[in-house]
Amino acid sequence: MSSAPTKKVRVQESSSVTFFERKAFKFTWTIKEFSSWTAEIGPCMQQSAVFPSGKEESIHIADDFGALVDGQRFGDVTVKVGDKRFRVYKGILASRSPVFAAMFEHSMKEKIKSVVTIVDVEPDVFHELLRYIYTDKVQNLTTLAYQLFAAADKYDIGTLKTLCRMSILANISTENATDALKCADLHLDSEMKRHTLEFLRKNSGSLLAMTETAGWKAFELTFPHLAIEVLKAIVKS
Repeated sequence: MSSAPTKKVRVQESSSVTFFERKAFKFTWTIKEFSSWTAEIGPCMQQSAVFPSGKEESIHIADDFGALVDGQRFGDVTVKVGDKRFRVYKGILASRSPVFAAMFEHSMKEKIKSVVTIVDVEPDVFHELLRYIYTDKVQNLTTLAYQLFAAADKYDIGTLKTLCRMSILANISTENATDALKCADLHLDSEMKRHTLEFLRKNSGSLLAMTETAGWKAFELTFPHLAIEVLKAIVKS
């Protein structure tokens, strides 16, 4: 507890003079779940509080919503992916993906049965896509980065695309750089392509040996325009 400077006040009482001291005290309490609460007692009462940012509460909400990823009891629509079925909430998926929003809106207008079949995403990939939609978290990102990138692109979930791109580029090597180029080209991701070509340019010494492999020959035949871009990057180095 700290004491503020003393202020003297003069009061007239008949023929004598009396001095009273007025003090202001400042108290600070630390309260669990809050950063601080300050109250100042004096001529003017002042109170202030700093409340938590909401980050901790958001973590709890994400954990709670994570239970929905594997939950099969509730949900208002079934998504069939391969041999697996997922009970999901249309409102949540629609709020996170304009593609899902359009899909469910069409289903309601056409009065289609509440079962949606997805054929071009693997069940484990869709499972992680759901996890991200519900919680903003993803597991096995390094392993599923390319597949999740494709799914995020299909359903227009930009933040997940960014996470996957970062993972792909963080783990890029001369052995998998052509995979990154193919992914970037297929999904029109200029940023991924630019970073990959820059990586290849800086590692042109190793790349020259790679161009003699059977894998490169297949890449050159299937994606000739990308092979030309790689060779141009080598020439610039």
